[in-house]
Amino acid sequence: MGFLDFTLGRTVEDLRADKEFTGLYTIASTRCAPYLIGFMTAYVVKLLKDKRIKFTNKQVYLFLLISLLISEANQLYGCLFYKFGRKYNRFESASYAALSRSIYIFFQAVCICLYFTSGLGMFTRVVEWKFWIPLGRLTYSVFLLNTLLQLYHTSYQKQPVPVSSVMNLTWWTLGDILFSYTMGLVLHLFVEAPVMNLRIIIKRKLSRLQEKLIKQDDDKSIKTGDFKMNHTGTSDLNNNRTIMVQRFQK
Repeated sequence: MGFLDFTLGRTVEDLRADKEFTGLYTIASTRCAPYLIGFMTAYVVKLLKDKRIKFTNKQVYLFLLISLLISEANQLYGCLFYKFGRKYNRFESASYAALSRSIYIFFQAVCICLYFTSGLGMFTRVVEWKFWIPLGRLTYSVFLLNTLLQLYHTSYQKQPVPVSSVMNLTWWTLGDILFSYTMGLVLHLFVEAPVMNLRIIIKRKLSRLQEKLIKQDDDKSIKTGDFKMNHTGTSDLNNNRTIMVQRFQK
């Protein structure tokens, strides 16, 4: 398979002692690029919508094709670094480590900009398919678990595994996706969802307590006559409510 004929890593012994792992994969400065690009994408979408810029279907398909080719070429280029006997180039390695994540997210950013401004043509229905909703809710859980599962799988191997067939790549890819989302579902059901529900319950109770305090303050003002009529002919109860809300929030 050409440059895909390489070996899938060595067995993992101590990741914290591996300078490549600690220097490229764990520190936030090397992983925050997609997060920052997400902010930039939202800003670009707002600018395009404010200026009412829309693209034709031909332009949409062209942008999608170019961005997809760039992102996939970036992923496949990384395989070259794992080919045995290939000469090491420090500038090439440093450039790829710094830019690969930003280039990888480029396709997603283009899709978001096009979808919220002009649509994705015939792909719009695919993106709006309700099947993606539950998968989207599992995204964060999968993000947290995916790397750990991959490291566990790699460390479990007693010897390096050659990657030399489409069947092996397909098997590992589908297995990785299925296992990651399965474990993500478990994490979501037993950790993320209960915490979110607890947050909703606490927020509702605080809101009811806030309304109760405001009502008590209004009743007290009415009984004591401790409110005035302003120049518009309305009472200051609304002002009292605003003050109570501010006190409650503090």
